[in-house]
Amino acid sequence: MARDASWRPRETPPGLNKQRLRLGFLAVLVAVNIGVIIYHGDPRDRLPARPTPRVKSAVEPRPRSQAAPLSQSGLAAVTDRQTAPSLVAEIQPTQGLRTPSRVQQVLDITLKRGQTVAAALSSAGIRNEEINAALGSLTGVVDFRRLRPGHQLKARLDKDQRLIGLDVHAGPVDRARAHVGQHGWQGHTLDVHVDTLVHNVRGEVRSSLWDALVGTGEKPWLVTEVVDMFAWDIDFYTEVHPGDSFRLVVEKRYLDGDFVGYGALLAGEFVTQGQAHRAFRFQPSDGSAGFYDDAGRSLKKQLLKSPLQYGNVTSNFGMRFHPVLGYNRAHNGIDYGVPTGTPVWSVGDGTVVRAMQDRGFGKYIEVRHPNGWLSQYAHLSKIDVRVGQRVGQKDFIGKTGSTGLSTGPHLHFGLKRNNTYVNPAAQKFERSKALTGKDLETFLEQVKKLTGALDELKVAHEAVAAGAREG
Repeated sequence: MARDASWRPRETPPGLNKQRLRLGFLAVLVAVNIGVIIYHGDPRDRLPARPTPRVKSAVEPRPRSQAAPLSQSGLAAVTDRQTAPSLVAEIQPTQGLRTPSRVQQVLDITLKRGQTVAAALSSAGIRNEEINAALGSLTGVVDFRRLRPGHQLKARLDKDQRLIGLDVHAGPVDRARAHVGQHGWQGHTLDVHVDTLVHNVRGEVRSSLWDALVGTGEKPWLVTEVVDMFAWDIDFYTEVHPGDSFRLVVEKRYLDGDFVGYGALLAGEFVTQGQAHRAFRFQPSDGSAGFYDDAGRSLKKQLLKSPLQYGNVTSNFGMRFHPVLGYNRAHNGIDYGVPTGTPVWSVGDGTVVRAMQDRGFGKYIEVRHPNGWLSQYAHLSKIDVRVGQRVGQKDFIGKTGSTGLSTGPHLHFGLKRNNTYVNPAAQKFERSKALTGKDLETFLEQVKKLTGALDELKVAHEAVAAGAREG
């Protein structure tokens, strides 16, 4: 059959050629991506894991908008937000694939009982020379002696399973990082986002200050701070009774909404036997922070009322029947019944004049203080000072025990004035210097705010008590 002379091959429209070209290019791009994934693995597997949603804490911080701005006194909320450098490569959205990362594996390691950081890393298969280099860069950054079982390590390895990064988490906000770069290993602390908010705490003593504070949901550390605040005016072993009350203004620290610890104890009131003691924290322009009364007089006195933070008085000053010798004799001090190993602090600044073993006192220490004062600490299990050493008030000098003529663990505390024994509980000591000038003006301005917070707590407490009586 003859072909018509007018017949011609059908021409492809220009737009169709462009479309076919585009489809071919996309097919090649898809093939390249699939090849990369097959060779290197799915890049999504290397993305940082999404954080697990947190369960809200029973104690929720106030919204940041409600926190007052920070003043020089540290009375209001503080927000410290800094981002630590990351060792992980970034995503490149324009390329659709992640750039190659040095970090190919991350090991989460938890310290076990009796295990050092080096041993924990070694058990994870990390080479000793890499461990030594990483830990060496953290010297002076991390106090490895304070690490405890349960603390976390995060080791970062490259494709050859070599250690190239190490994080040490000694607590929620106590973190450090070591990483190797062009200049070798370098270590530094990591700053984390912490919110510091001011809270009010109040309570009433039923059996002890410890039970009262812990009973309100507070942590034991706060008990220590309260004792420390009023240590010059109140003997918490003999002068605290059921019905006594306290009100506190304290900083609390939060990480991602979870409580992680206390900041400064800014103000406090302790009412014992109807007598109110108030204290306010302040840092003068030429010294370290201390506690003062509402008129700017320092609460710090030459000597403390007690050499212990906690304990029960088992024997007072005066004549008594000696439980070992079996006859009445003068008891030239106060005995505190406490477990063996309880830390003992010096009641004042001074010089250690004796640190020795004695037949009757067992292991004991004597500290000479200015103005003719001498303090004694007997029946210790451990002595942590030496003769001639200078010690400061509240420096820990030893631990309680039951050495010498003793029937059980306790501390014997004696006090001499001009070489004569005196009753420690009956002494009144001179205060340190009061605030003056600009420091006093600044302090009094801060006291107005803090006094208002304490008074609000008092009014609220009285209203609740009145309602309970009427109900």
